[in-house]
Amino acid sequence: MCTDKLSDKNNFADDFRSGGRIADDFRSSSRGTGLCWAGGRGADGFRSSGHRRLRLLLFFMAVAVLAAAAAVFAWTKGAFLPSWILWQEKTLEPPTEDAPTSITLDRRHLTVFKDDKAAWQSPDNVLVQDFLWCDINHDSADELILLCWRIGRYGDAKPFWVEKDEKTWSQHIYIYEWRNDEIHPLWMASDIGMDVVSFDFSETNRLCITETNQRQTYWDWLSWGLTLIKSQP
Repeated sequence: MCTDKLSDKNNFADDFRSGGRIADDFRSSSRGTGLCWAGGRGADGFRSSGHRRLRLLLFFMAVAVLAAAAAVFAWTKGAFLPSWILWQEKTLEPPTEDAPTSITLDRRHLTVFKDDKAAWQSPDNVLVQDFLWCDINHDSADELILLCWRIGRYGDAKPFWVEKDEKTWSQHIYIYEWRNDEIHPLWMASDIGMDVVSFDFSETNRLCITETNQRQTYWDWLSWGLTLIKSQP
């Protein structure tokens, strides 16, 4: 009986040690195949992959926001205006002493100089296509006429029935007078409603406007503002 009991104990011990070896073998096998218990490297790998996807998503979102901001900025600077526009660049030196020393149009912005100092510059939100220096209102003094573009049909002043100006580019004619060595606004037209490619002035024809379809119209200052006097198809 004693011998049998001792044998049973030995068998139990062998079985216990065998079970331990099986557990060790399972852990070794799990490490070799990438299997692990909850909280092991498999969960870490999943979280790492999710973080990479999130970083990529945030990166592409940032790129999209920057691209949209760049497009809006370029639009406000006139990058998408019609390609038919002829942007003039020139300098004029009026011959009379009471006039500005020079008028320069460079890169869509105009500067009026008096005695080598800038007396006036066109507003940043106005892009100047061309300009004239002539007596448009028959007062024996020359005026500054701008053919220009800006966002909005009316600019700073709009009719009382218009609650909100349009956020689109439109073409305008602005007339300024020169008094006491300073530029003063005289007549600021709203959207002229034409695609004007060029304009010029003569005593005979007065202000001649040429459109993209080569139609020409002639305008003069008869009472207040420009009035159409004749047109040619």
